[in-house]
Amino acid sequence: MKSKLRRLTFAALLLSNTSMTFAEDDASAVGDLLGYDAKPHVIPELPASAPSANHVGDLSFIGADSPNTVSDLGSNFVSDDSSNVVSDFGTNVVGDVVPNFAPSGARGTVVIGLAPSMLTDMPESTRSNFVEAVPLPIIAPPTTVASKAVINPADLAGAVDSANATNGLAKEKKGAQKPKENITTPDGLQNVSVQPFQSIAFKPESAPKSDAAIRTDCDCDETCDGGCEPIRKSRLGRLFDRCPEDSWLTTEFLLWHTQDRDSPALVATGAVPGFPILPDAQVAFGDKLQGEFSGGFRLDTGKRLTENLGVGVRFWILANNNDSFFATATQDPTRPGQVISMSRPFFNTETGTQDALAISTNGGLILSPGSGTEGKVWADSAVNMWAAEAYTRLRLKCNKTCKVDFLSGYSHLNLDDTLSISSDTFVIPNNVFIAHDEFETRNQFNGGQLGFELSVSEGRLTFRSMTKVHLGNMNQQVSINGEHALAGLGDPIVYQDGGLLAQGNQGNYERNKFAFIPEANFKLEYCIRQNIHLNIGYSFLYFDNVALAGSQIDPNINPNPIVSGGPFTANPAFNFNDSGMWVQGLDLGLRWDF
Repeated sequence: MKSKLRRLTFAALLLSNTSMTFAEDDASAVGDLLGYDAKPHVIPELPASAPSANHVGDLSFIGADSPNTVSDLGSNFVSDDSSNVVSDFGTNVVGDVVPNFAPSGARGTVVIGLAPSMLTDMPESTRSNFVEAVPLPIIAPPTTVASKAVINPADLAGAVDSANATNGLAKEKKGAQKPKENITTPDGLQNVSVQPFQSIAFKPESAPKSDAAIRTDCDCDETCDGGCEPIRKSRLGRLFDRCPEDSWLTTEFLLWHTQDRDSPALVATGAVPGFPILPDAQVAFGDKLQGEFSGGFRLDTGKRLTENLGVGVRFWILANNNDSFFATATQDPTRPGQVISMSRPFFNTETGTQDALAISTNGGLILSPGSGTEGKVWADSAVNMWAAEAYTRLRLKCNKTCKVDFLSGYSHLNLDDTLSISSDTFVIPNNVFIAHDEFETRNQFNGGQLGFELSVSEGRLTFRSMTKVHLGNMNQQVSINGEHALAGLGDPIVYQDGGLLAQGNQGNYERNKFAFIPEANFKLEYCIRQNIHLNIGYSFLYFDNVALAGSQIDPNINPNPIVSGGPFTANPAFNFNDSGMWVQGLDLGLRWDF
């Protein structure tokens, strides 16, 4: 009986547009219910509405002049513990209490008892002694139960109509000044007293139980699968299939092609018999050192410090890009090698004409006047490059489909180029001449970077473009070395300083120049998981003011020092020659947001 009384009282209190708590059992007065036009009135007796009605005690503290009855107890009841329904207040009356707002159909659990700060600071074991949660229909303005968060009393009061709020405060003040009165019901139960209090919280009655293995992906947006559903994940699955957070990691395989590089003609061939001299000879190696496709790797990772500011590092490396040549030439079909005429061309500063170092001829200048030669030549050109960057990204624009970031930071880029050529000439019948030349350059860039990154998403696809320029100092280093040997067959080979192309110009040289390196990257990404994207893209870089090995070769040569062993002359000479070189190619990789 007492339980029914309490539930009915809860229902009436919820109609009051504010939350109430039970006072001690010996309290005597109810006070006015805010938001209702009813007044506390004592009625000695409470008749039931029908023989089958459940007696609800003396509800004399609710109502007006008419008896307080619960009509049609067959359908509208307060005695069912599982539902606790007081329905249809327009016709089935619990006293003369009629709400001045439309009841809400929402159901839940109203937690009543202590103030929010007291409830938060209490341990769980102590809290249960002071807080009582009773399932009741929520018959109140929607604003009082719309939020799952702790309800701010000021926000709750502001949701009530100003006129009703004023009326309710006046009634509350009047009820507070009215003396308490103890009343006992016919069945011996003492009625209870209620007082308004500030509601603490509302939570759904059927809140799901937490499960560490069940995760709702609520961070995903339209760029992925467009929805969030509870999914049971393994540990590995939760690692690689989670909602994107504030860190990223991109790994890419690079397939890039370098630009052809300039150099003098280094090997020439011609018909047999003959002595190949430019411009009539055919260039077999040099003139244009061909660039090829090379593989590489790029890594980009970072973390967002705030919603609009992030920091990252980037590293990429490209394997050696080689252009090589090897040939063995002879004038005798009975000997191994190609039956061709071959030479190393240059411009003779002593005669003022085109000349060459004989490799395979039936007679020629320098080493073999009136006699034949045969031999071999091998040459190699290699370019390798790598870069390391540290940068910040500042978000300038953001919405569901488009994001724009401003990039700035530090850049270090390294480009190395080497070119070497060697030749062995067998002078028939009994002499051997060996010449070796090597040119090596190193370009180290240190400076800043400025750029933008744009990303546009549509469903699972994302287009991403990054354009920036590196501005700073280019340190150019050039190293030139050469050696040669002239010996008879069977004699020990003793190398001497200076080759054909590297004589008086040998040494190490260095200088600094201002340079810029523009860069562009374009990618198309496909979301295979909420935080994993596959991408394919295109990259382009242009190196300005770099020293390449082939450009440092002086083809104007005085051959006398290497033949006679005399001192080196002014030719060949050394002068820094700047070049530009681009590199471009395809990227294939994976992006992981975690």
